[in-house]
Amino acid sequence: GINAEYGLVTTHQHLLDRETDNQDKLEREKANLMKFMEEKNNDIMNFNNQLANLQMNLEQAQSSAVKWESVWTHIKNTAARQTLLLGRIKMATHNLFMLINKQMKTKAEPSESTEQQLQKIQIYIKDLTEIIQETAERSRAEDEIIANRSQHANTPYKKVSITKFLPAFLHRKTKQ
Repeated sequence: GINAEYGLVTTHQHLLDRETDNQDKLEREKANLMKFMEEKNNDIMNFNNQLANLQMNLEQAQSSAVKWESVWTHIKNTAARQTLLLGRIKMATHNLFMLINKQMKTKAEPSESTEQQLQKIQIYIKDLTEIIQETAERSRAEDEIIANRSQHANTPYKKVSITKFLPAFLHRKTKQ
């Protein structure tokens, strides 16, 4: 009787205590799980923020790369145009230099640089300008002499063109 009843009460109490302990453990484990899940959700949010920042940095870097590629392409195109223009200038300088040498009946030295050719062209143009000015002055002076003589005498004078003497004079002038 009493022992059996006491044993049942004790077992019941023991089962209730055990259930209470299990409920406490379950609550603690639920709290731990909630805390763990909250920490992991925070970690996930942090990783998502980092990923968004990295994605933004990547897009900025790609945008910058496109911009600088465009600048580089512009630089290369400008350099190509400038190189082409320089080549044309050198070719035109050489052609003008050869034309001057042919006019002066001199032989060009192949080792002459574009700068040296330009210097010789400049000298030639300066000399030619002086010759043309001298020729124009002489022509005006001749015209005045002829006009004065024509007024004093009834005999017409024939004007001699100085241009037929120009090549020999030019050759002599540029050799000085």
